[in-house]
Amino acid sequence: MQYTRDMKAILVTTTFLASFGLLSLTPRTSRAEPPIKVGVRIGEYGDPYDRLFAGGDLNVPLGDHFYLDPALEIVFVDHGSFFAIPVDLEYRIPIERRGRGFVWIGGGPDILHGSGGGESKTELSADLQAGIGVHAGMTEPYVGLKYVFGTSDFDAAGVLTFGIRF
Repeated sequence: MQYTRDMKAILVTTTFLASFGLLSLTPRTSRAEPPIKVGVRIGEYGDPYDRLFAGGDLNVPLGDHFYLDPALEIVFVDHGSFFAIPVDLEYRIPIERRGRGFVWIGGGPDILHGSGGGESKTELSADLQAGIGVHAGMTEPYVGLKYVFGTSDFDAAGVLTFGIRF
């Protein structure tokens, strides 16, 4: 399906509004919830892309070890542009007694957009991911792996991510 510029804007806006709208429906417990964290990330989209990316994310606690993690990943390509907007749900599992270390598993929808050579494509995909991180004072450094499923216009790829949240 070919998307117009207006359709792309509506798709991106709707995805973000839906993500944050879910937050208002989230029940809060009486115990203190961890704060919302903003992060930066770098990494590589693997074969067939073999390209570095940079981006950011918003990590929102939903309670009971669940987190909403919408992000923007800008992939550095030679010609045109390529970016992904993953909106992932993560489940964190503490891995040590003091609760500083954690692993997570998750996934969710991805909006993939690429343009070049006079063409522009935007498609909906999905990803599965896992990672490991640590609470280090006010920061959370982490490393993650994910698999982005291919679509009719975008190839599937493995992604390696290094990031830190504040």
